[in-house]
Amino acid sequence: MQALLKIKNLHAGYGPIKALRGINLDVQSGEIVALIGSNGAGKTTLLMAICGIVPPQEGSILYDGQEFAGRKPYHIMNQGIAQVPEGRRIFPRMTVLENLQMGASHKDGNIQNDLERVHAMFPVLAERAGQIGGTLSGGEQQMLAIGRALMSRPRLLLMDEPSLGLAPLIVKQIFDFVREINKAGTTILLVEQNAYAALKLAHRAFVLSTGEIAISGEAKSLLQNPEVRRAYLGG
Repeated sequence: MQALLKIKNLHAGYGPIKALRGINLDVQSGEIVALIGSNGAGKTTLLMAICGIVPPQEGSILYDGQEFAGRKPYHIMNQGIAQVPEGRRIFPRMTVLENLQMGASHKDGNIQNDLERVHAMFPVLAERAGQIGGTLSGGEQQMLAIGRALMSRPRLLLMDEPSLGLAPLIVKQIFDFVREINKAGTTILLVEQNAYAALKLAHRAFVLSTGEIAISGEAKSLLQNPEVRRAYLGG
């Protein structure tokens, strides 16, 4: 079966700094794949390379069988990929509704069905449609960032640290939403510092270490892997 996303021998970085060195990774349609590793391991750089923000220096990024390496970000996002960036990065001076509309700004036609779907998942966004985004709580802003990404009806959703800076109860809610989004048919590549929660949620996982894949496999197996437990799970 052809992978929805297949990365082969990917090298990328920032000037002379090579952040990714020979990454090989695949994401099958319908999966949640987690990407874990310490700070500076290259996780965010990998998402940026997939989105075209960090141009690959070498290697291949195949999405649905098409070569995406070297393509412009707007072209990539128009092909069914959306990102929930680290730190949420909503538009703080826009209303909640305007933020959601920005997620669908590349599409023609009526977006009412998309709004209704997002509001059904996140009722608070419907209740606060006219509120300025920057005045929402951290958890509500994360819901807004996810909802904005869903407005484009992505086949592949890239999520960068969705639990960052949130209280434990809100983190659980966010991961429940991620599971629900996946069950509705969206494939997810998840970068997450909370390795335990990510491995509990994901089908498969890859561990990045200094720009290289150190370990990969079924997420349940990695939960029991002594090296992973020692390095990322506190024992």
